[in-house]
Amino acid sequence: MYPNKQQLLESIHPGMKLDRHFFLKVYGYEISFPGFADKAVKALEDAGCSKAREYYDKTVAEYQRKQDCCLAN
Repeated sequence: MYPNKQQLLESIHPGMKLDRHFFLKVYGYEISFPGFADKAVKALEDAGCSKAREYYDKTVAEYQRKQDCCLAN
């Protein structure tokens, strides 16, 4: 859906649907390009999503918890 990080940033607009997939994509880019998540969260906040950081952090924490669980088994 978002072939590259620039297109992901350009896709951010007021009223857009935010889901787990979107935030995991942001996280994936963050791993390869440190600082990307801050740019994406800022763009979301500028578009009116005041809880963007909260949603991002929650999604990443949940993903990491699941990864840690899988690695422990």
